[in-house]
Amino acid sequence: MKKLLALLLAMLMLLSTVAMVACQDNTPDAPVNPVPGEPGDTEDDGPQLSEDEEKANAVITRIEKIGEFGKSNYKTKKTLIKNAREKYDELTDAQKAYISEELYKKLTDAEAAFAAYQLADEKAEALTINKLISASPTIDGKMNVEYYMGTSLTVFNEAGTKVVLHMLLDSQYLYILEERIDASLNYATDYNAPNTGDAAVIYFTKDAEQVAGLYWARATAKSETPVIALFGAQADMASATVKEYECMAVNAEDGKSYIMETKIPLKDLDLTEKDFEKSLVGMTYCAYDADGTNVTEMKYAGVDAWDDCERFFTADAFLFKIIAEGSPVIDGRLDDIYKQSQAIELSQKVCNSFSEGEKEVGAGFVGIKDDGSSDAILQLSGNMFATYRLVVDDEYIYIAEHRYDLVPLYKNKTFREPYKADGSMFWFTLNGSITAGIQWNRATLDSTKPMFGLFYDDKKQTSSTLMNWEYSVKNCGNEFEYIMECKIPLSDLKLTKEDFDKGNVGFTCITCDIVKSNYDPDNFTWEDAGFQMQYVGVNNWKYAPSLLVNPFERDLYELPTVGEYDPSLDPDDSGNEKPFDKVPTDKNGFLTIEYSYMKYATWFAHMKREEYMFTKDPIDQLPEGMLVVDTPTANGSVGKYCDKERQFVIKIDLKKYKNAIIVMELAQNYHLELSTDPAVETTKPEDLGTLTTWTVVQDYEKVHGQHIEVGAGGLHHAVAIESSTWAKDADYLYIRLSNSDPSKGHGGSCYNFTIYYEE
Repeated sequence: MKKLLALLLAMLMLLSTVAMVACQDNTPDAPVNPVPGEPGDTEDDGPQLSEDEEKANAVITRIEKIGEFGKSNYKTKKTLIKNAREKYDELTDAQKAYISEELYKKLTDAEAAFAAYQLADEKAEALTINKLISASPTIDGKMNVEYYMGTSLTVFNEAGTKVVLHMLLDSQYLYILEERIDASLNYATDYNAPNTGDAAVIYFTKDAEQVAGLYWARATAKSETPVIALFGAQADMASATVKEYECMAVNAEDGKSYIMETKIPLKDLDLTEKDFEKSLVGMTYCAYDADGTNVTEMKYAGVDAWDDCERFFTADAFLFKIIAEGSPVIDGRLDDIYKQSQAIELSQKVCNSFSEGEKEVGAGFVGIKDDGSSDAILQLSGNMFATYRLVVDDEYIYIAEHRYDLVPLYKNKTFREPYKADGSMFWFTLNGSITAGIQWNRATLDSTKPMFGLFYDDKKQTSSTLMNWEYSVKNCGNEFEYIMECKIPLSDLKLTKEDFDKGNVGFTCITCDIVKSNYDPDNFTWEDAGFQMQYVGVNNWKYAPSLLVNPFERDLYELPTVGEYDPSLDPDDSGNEKPFDKVPTDKNGFLTIEYSYMKYATWFAHMKREEYMFTKDPIDQLPEGMLVVDTPTANGSVGKYCDKERQFVIKIDLKKYKNAIIVMELAQNYHLELSTDPAVETTKPEDLGTLTTWTVVQDYEKVHGQHIEVGAGGLHHAVAIESSTWAKDADYLYIRLSNSDPSKGHGGSCYNFTIYYEE
């Protein structure tokens, strides 16, 4: 057996060798798949063609190879169309004479169709009813490429029936085109009974309330033309009336599909063009499919709940350019890529120009009243002007603010007080409900850098969190003008690119402008200190303008001309100054004069951090081994309340928390000590106060001269402890909080404990 196998293998090797030798001849390579009629053809049959005819035939062949194509496969024809055009343009006039007008029209038609499909494809599939670019479509039952650039809603069933509604809009009419693919066309017999055949029932809503409906049937028993019955807010169609609208239906040759097209006066639907522009209009529908034995009801989203209807917007809604290649550089300058985005403008003048309807939903401004004084006249003549440009890509939204301000007041106590300095607040909504908000200040107490607070579902910002996003701010060559730019992950806003693609994202904002440099932030009123300028929808999220991706290339928006950045015009941001002041009575302690806890988050933004909140019902959040002694009680909202002789001791592992900075939010009568002595862990809790290795960082009673027992708790201080100063060569640092006078009540309290460290 083995000998037989060996013999077979030897024969196979011999045959392979013979084949290889046979392939190795010295004849020139023959052309592979030559184009007929071009040099390189090997055909000799037929009469000899002139050179002009040969070149013309090569182009004819290329045009014929393009063939038919549609929206689903047009991309596969790109090279064929491009090559055919290039070869045709290379022909002389004599050679072009061999190509008939009919054939050349095939090329131009293919180019036009390709361009139209490409244009439609470049837009994201947002629910945008486009205003007509030129003339209105002819109601002829034929697909017009403009419909591809408007919105479309699709339903289908397992039987293979597919219904697509396309819509366009002008100032007076809504144009609807239905494409139906149906292997078994069965037309309805009665418009009052739409579930007896193939038909569609379309509902229109305004402010989530049904305003009108259409019953649309391919034909009825008495007519071969489409029938449209209009009904009002009654979903049961009890008041439906047949209307003589302009309409047309055309069957396909295969008898398995048709196109129906109509134009409906907006006034008949109790809608206006403005309703669409303000994103008030919703739409949903049922498509009925009869196969001869039963009727399938295919529902689009929202049929049973008007709140869930798809909202539509005209192309004049805000359009965001989705960046396909590249993104803006975050450098405090306006890259050309921002030209593709519309600019949102806020100023006294712009806000005063809002219509009464827009003012009713939050647009406009409050602030200094025009009392005839020179100051008021100055402010109302244009003290501040700001524009915002936004673009998005797959992961980020980029925001650039360009502000011109005669009185630039950057400082603010904390990001939780947005109305006491120049700054802006943005809200992003999804389907009319707020998802996230951003508080944005030009600078804070000890830094010229922007400060960002992020908050969710909360107009009061009580849940706001400081964010360390990539940002830049630069002046524009003068002290009154600057650009602030930021890159924000969409995930932080609980949004996705798909949300923008579908047109579900809304946006609105407030800009605050302080106009008096000597104003008192603690006694602030809009009437005498500044302006709050609001964009549309601030007080009603469903009116917030929708942010849509650009459906097609738009004219470039001119960007403002700005001067070169001048570092000398910005306050010193060298980083040498600490964001807290030394305690006057204790050279070893660092204590803020007033509570401004959150500013530490900005200062130490380059470090990792762990934050622990102490509440009246705390679950011990500290890592295992960090809490050495824990005898405090809860008092009010505080879970670490060291009344009388109560205390707690925290142990910081400096090998794990490298170059740690510990920030503690404290209140009333606290006594804070530090030690690196390991004996802290072996000493009885009641004897810890007698250890001589403690260093006192701060004693509230000594600083303030008394032990406060009336109104205690309201004076919060933030103490920052730097391990590199206190425990330079130690492995552990111990922090002890107790009562400045253990014989009395109202002892020290710790609300918040945060540790910043390097990895």
